[in-house]
Amino acid sequence: MRKICVLAFLAVIFCAGFARAQLTAIKAGKLIDTDAGAVLTDQVILIRDGRVTAVGQRLAIPAEARVIATGAVLTHGSLPGAEEFTPEELNAAVDEARKFGLRVAAHAHGAEGIKNAVRAGVASIEHGTFLDAEGIALMKQHGTYLVADIYNGDYIASEGKRLGMPEEFLKKNAETTEIQRQNFRRAVEAGVKIAFGTDAAVCPHGWNARQFPYMVKYGLTPIQAIQSATSWAADLLGRSDEIGSIKPGKRADVIAVAGNPLRDVSVLEHVRFVMKDGTVYKQD
Repeated sequence: MRKICVLAFLAVIFCAGFARAQLTAIKAGKLIDTDAGAVLTDQVILIRDGRVTAVGQRLAIPAEARVIATGAVLTHGSLPGAEEFTPEELNAAVDEARKFGLRVAAHAHGAEGIKNAVRAGVASIEHGTFLDAEGIALMKQHGTYLVADIYNGDYIASEGKRLGMPEEFLKKNAETTEIQRQNFRRAVEAGVKIAFGTDAAVCPHGWNARQFPYMVKYGLTPIQAIQSATSWAADLLGRSDEIGSIKPGKRADVIAVAGNPLRDVSVLEHVRFVMKDGTVYKQD
């Protein structure tokens, strides 16, 4: 029997579910601790009322617990590099957001726009295509996250014409795809914070996990790629106390796959088990 690998994701929602049990126990042959970046073996996760109450090796399972042994487990006329907001406008946006306890994510392809946004204090740069050395240094200095959709280029190249995308879009995609990926690699090597994002639904919803192998190809380790979608993404959102890892007190958001994503990260494209807030939505 294949052992399973279980990890926490921020939110995975499917259309049908089962009634929530008062106490649930999940047996995991292998559990990825996305906070520590470690793999734990023979773990038991106890869940009550949608929250993780305990995690441990060979943890005693209360008699009343239900046990789940998951054994099978794009814009016309736009130039990507052009600035569209002044530094003053960006500063105003970030200041207003802070008044309400909110964070700002900046859609930014061009190098100067990226740097203006980082200086203004945005939490993340989405895309980051023409990110340069000065921008990388600024992002590291400010603790700004890079959320780069480095899978999309291949999807648009292979499916765009069939889907009726304008030639303008296809041309810009061809001109920017590899530039974005190499700048992602440079950011990773420099230690810039990374969070997972695919610009969905440029590619179809549900294909998000196809980006994991690209993130590994362009510089992240498999565990770092997983962390970018879990604990690091939770940190970007300011919700690490609630989501992003399987720890007592956090939301019971769990997925499982048949295989070891630290050896082959593409197994994350085939999720066998999904739990959201303690409710099972998928169990194959």
